[in-house]
Amino acid sequence: MSQLPSDDDLRSLFDTPTAEQLLTRIRSELEWQPFERFVEYVFRRAGYVSENTALQFGPGIDLRLYLGPGKQKLLACVSVKHHKSDGKVTLQEVKDFQQSVSDLNAPRGYLVTNTEFGKPAYDQAMGSSSKVRPIDGAMLFRFIAYVRGSRLADSSAPLIEPDWLFRADATNWRAPQVTTVLTIANNKGGVGKTTTALYLARRLAEHKHTVLLVDFDSQANSTQTLPNPHGQELSGPTLADYFDHRAPLAELIRPTHLPNLFMIPCAPEVRLALNSIKPGPAEELRFAGSLHAADIKPPAFMVNEDFDWIIIDTPPEMTFRVRAALAASHYVVAPFEPGPYQSSGLQQLLSSHAVARHEAEPRLGQGSREFLPEAEPYSALCNADQAGSQRPKG
Repeated sequence: MSQLPSDDDLRSLFDTPTAEQLLTRIRSELEWQPFERFVEYVFRRAGYVSENTALQFGPGIDLRLYLGPGKQKLLACVSVKHHKSDGKVTLQEVKDFQQSVSDLNAPRGYLVTNTEFGKPAYDQAMGSSSKVRPIDGAMLFRFIAYVRGSRLADSSAPLIEPDWLFRADATNWRAPQVTTVLTIANNKGGVGKTTTALYLARRLAEHKHTVLLVDFDSQANSTQTLPNPHGQELSGPTLADYFDHRAPLAELIRPTHLPNLFMIPCAPEVRLALNSIKPGPAEELRFAGSLHAADIKPPAFMVNEDFDWIIIDTPPEMTFRVRAALAASHYVVAPFEPGPYQSSGLQQLLSSHAVARHEAEPRLGQGSREFLPEAEPYSALCNADQAGSQRPKG
């Protein structure tokens, strides 16, 4: 495609469903000017106001990105590098762009390519003092997938920065062969999510696995079903306190009447706590980081140093809580009753599942367990190459 793409062409590229298909198209169909226009379209869809500056600020600065239509606040500048399929961004190209970003006093610079970065170039861009972030073809698709599933075109919703993908990649995810994080989810109610979560948690605990059940549903049915070791209803801080920043997640862990089963309880007040936060990648990653942190572990008297399983019971709706649970999970199980209306909830879940895959890809794989042969790895905040993803053995 040598001529500039139309809006329909850009939309078609943006909606390309897989990374392989998108990379094939941008490498085979787009020359440098069409690719530059596509990159600008992606940032506009993410909520930025863009200005094409390729002929104004010297080599390396193709776009300036602003907050709001008045262009009063410069957020970042962009350099677009179009290479042949076997070409890579060089160390010198990164250094030149870093100098341009410094000269413009821009808060951030994104160097976007249709191919890859050489290792010296990538290391230079990711240096501790660097304002530049390297976005290769695979990272570009992750960004597109997350934006596509999180924000309507021409929406007034808050913009989405590519930086969240890099923060997700820097998160210390638990390896699933050590602790498998499993979310039970479906948009439809009455399909047995809580029953499935409770059954799996109990059966695994009975088979000597150390299990943490996280009740994400404001109805708190899982919390009400599992008493403490004295047969009393669980008490103390709940997820409402965590989301309201009144208690760290680790302080919410409670023992139940089953020796190997622990719980993070919920309460109806969680809905009120969520009113005070702004849904988006920041809060999704905050929960995922908290759940994967080293302090989420069984009590000191337990033989196991880590939970074998973390199971998350979610509400029957596609809210921030479900997206946060999916972003934190290695796998998702969707209880499903076939029917013309029930299938719509499953389709919405699969769409949200695809978004979270690109949010947090690097945590996937690294081996897994043998209990869920049909479970799909879950993760747009994670990097599949780093994941070495393996499906559970049947």
